[in-house]
Amino acid sequence: MKYFIKLTALAVVLGLGFTACQKDYSATPGIELPDPQNPLSGTFSCLVDGQQFKAEAKSYSYNADTKTLVMQGTKYAESRATGAYQQIVITIPNYDGGKRYNITGAANITYVAINEQGGTTTFNSLSNENYYVQTEGTYKGAFNVVVANVSNNTERVTISEGKFNFE
Repeated sequence: MKYFIKLTALAVVLGLGFTACQKDYSATPGIELPDPQNPLSGTFSCLVDGQQFKAEAKSYSYNADTKTLVMQGTKYAESRATGAYQQIVITIPNYDGGKRYNITGAANITYVAINEQGGTTTFNSLSNENYYVQTEGTYKGAFNVVVANVSNNTERVTISEGKFNFE
């Protein structure tokens, strides 16, 4: 359990480091230009308490030595305030190919929300066999979880209809 918590903390720290630079506000939102900072194509989306979350930046990494798969998606604030974003990090230690990983130790999902004032709220997944990450191949799949605020366990966020497909 101690290893799992350290691994989750490492994934969150790495995620925060990867998203320190955000895209500038686009005056032409209907015209999609390739983002040179995010060459990874594909999708990472879900509903966060019923609100659409579509990642504008996404990444994944696999450590063959520890067999750890980490995937993440970041959605920037609509106001485009510097440093304000939401991020979802999926960590699967002992990744063993495409299958269902229950959120009972086989996988973990962390949700981080940073507001315009710089306040950070971190939520970790609650252990429950009904919450899962399902992978097909390596970088395609679905997820569903309820996360709890690490500072106030009674504050919960439902993440549903999650899908990722990295290309």
